Amino acid sequence: MGIRLSTIRGTPERRFRVPRSVFLHINNAVKDRPFFAQRINATGQLQAHPLQKVVAAFRVIAYGEAPDRTDEYVRLSASTIAMSVRELMRIIVDEFGPSYLRPPTTEELQRILTRNAERGMPGCVGSLDCSHWELRNCPKSFAGMYQNRHGKHSVVMETVCDEDLWIWHLFVGWPGSHNDLNVMHVSPLYLSLTNGEWPPSTFSCTANGTTRTLLYYLVDVFILASRFSLLRFLTPQHK
Repeated sequence: MGIRLSTIRGTPERRFRVPRSVFLHINNAVKDRPFFAQRINATGQLQAHPLQKVVAAFRVIAYGEAPDRTDEYVRLSASTIAMSVRELMRIIVDEFGPSYLRPPTTEELQRILTRNAERGMPGCVGSLDCSHWELRNCPKSFAGMYQNRHGKHSVVMETVCDEDLWIWHLFVGWPGSHNDLNVMHVSPLYLSLTNGEWPPSTFSCTANGTTRTLLYYLVDVFILASRFSLLRFLTPQHK
């Protein structure tokens, strides 16, 4: 059975919430893996096409659907769809994690600093913020620990990205009862700063007539008191 991407109704941006190029890149990376590869069963007939499993996994990931709700869309069983989601997420982490979830190289950092300096933020290496990811099936024994200030259960996600939305740092898992400062003080990003490992001290920036070698992150008002802060570099009218 042959299936082409052009046969899927709608665009990948609307159906799977990712650009077509990203969808094709991931599909090409997983289609020959043992679980996704098309096999022949005992009767000599072809089994599910790799694109069926990838589409089913993307539907579950993009919209949070239950596997048994997508079964009619791709004509696969709920158990196969659930396995497709797990395998796809595992491959994405193993295949693309080392390429994207890493600190910028020297050349990449120089490019980021140059672009931010042109925008009036010399020495800025990216935007840092924490957000809450809702935890719907929170165990009752942990309900108080994971309850955030809005009364919902969540885990905190700390991220850093540049102007191109390249998320190169991701720290997830702390209970929603913690605020941004609590999470930041135990994150690998903060520990690497206090240990002098990152950011590199070979770069410098000049702000308000003072040259500094400690680069900074653009943050919101809640964590302005930290060493990541923009407050200590810019004058009040730029806050």
